[in-house]
Amino acid sequence: IDGTGITRGAKDSNMGQAMEDARQELEVSWSDDENDVITDALLLTGVTGFLGIHVLDALLAETAADIYCLIRSKGEPEQRFDEVLAFYGKEHLRGNPRIKILKADLEEPKLGLKPGMLDWLQENLNGIWHCGALVHHLYDYGRLRRANVQATIELLKLAATGRKKSFNYISTLGTASIRDQEGRTVEVDVSARPISTNGYTLSKWVCEQILTRVAAQGMQVNIFRPGNITSESVTGICKPEVNHTLLRIKGCLQMKAAPDWKRTTEMVPVDLLARAMLKLSNTSQEVNIYNMNNPYEIPWGEYVALFRNSGFRLELVPEPLWREEYLSNIGETNALYAIRGFYNRQDKEPAHRDIKPFFRWNSLETAHRLQDLGIFYLNDYHGYMKTVITWLVGSGFLADLQEQEEI
Repeated sequence: IDGTGITRGAKDSNMGQAMEDARQELEVSWSDDENDVITDALLLTGVTGFLGIHVLDALLAETAADIYCLIRSKGEPEQRFDEVLAFYGKEHLRGNPRIKILKADLEEPKLGLKPGMLDWLQENLNGIWHCGALVHHLYDYGRLRRANVQATIELLKLAATGRKKSFNYISTLGTASIRDQEGRTVEVDVSARPISTNGYTLSKWVCEQILTRVAAQGMQVNIFRPGNITSESVTGICKPEVNHTLLRIKGCLQMKAAPDWKRTTEMVPVDLLARAMLKLSNTSQEVNIYNMNNPYEIPWGEYVALFRNSGFRLELVPEPLWREEYLSNIGETNALYAIRGFYNRQDKEPAHRDIKPFFRWNSLETAHRLQDLGIFYLNDYHGYMKTVITWLVGSGFLADLQEQEEI
């Protein structure tokens, strides 16, 4: 997340495997009779996830395509999908005839699809949106390889055969950003080696390398690198239990202390991000890499103040004190417990830093292009965070931590 690898799994064997995977070559061999196909069909992975369900909503609103959604489920995938709709308040999507549910498993050969379905998709799809991934910042590359890399390769094989297709891939800003000495995000160009040994970031870097080579054969490829994906803009709804930023702030609230970091933070509501990516995809050609973080950042102390002004007790303390006196003494009930190693300096490893600034499309350029398309990032987080905090309290995530009414 900060451009520094932290997993002890970043061993030579892992890095060697990642570098080998990144060199994988795929051949594009589309059929010549694509003009005979009149279907408008898109494939979407990760639809049961936070970003994926909002991408589905945007695709249904902005395209006329049927959306084929790959869902992994021990039982009926339709039941799992209905549960996701209910949680995220997407009841208006229930029963939409353009939503086609397919039972699948990205970690299985040929995506775990039924015989014949893969052939049909090859000949009838005209685009793929790959939002699905195993997101875990403490797993090493080997643990994430099948779900994040091999699954992408399987999808690219699907995209490279039959009807000509576009490929939209959700990466992460971590593949191309570091923090400077003042804690600000610096977007950098990705060199021949990754800038981070973190397993999740490394898996995304590998996929970016493969995708750019496939794009050189004529496939339209859009790589989107989100930064901090945050709560839905109107309701404030999210999945805080799997959101690193919210686990961090909750852990600090439970300690009643936060480190006095110099770092900054930015936010892009998930529904805004989904619409932004779709707008960019619909107006793009050939290969594009978009940094999707909000260029408007606020200091960490100001972010903390948003919670203090909402009635939470939270003191800023020197980082060494926070780590030694607070973080080292938390128990399993603290939200930071499972990821506490992420903040221990001794767990960090040096990363490759042969880097140069990234200009096209950096976050500022992307934001300007989005403005031309009618999409505007947040430039004032205060009103938005009131909505977010209200939902976090009401949902129970921050229950009993708010000590007084909003100041």
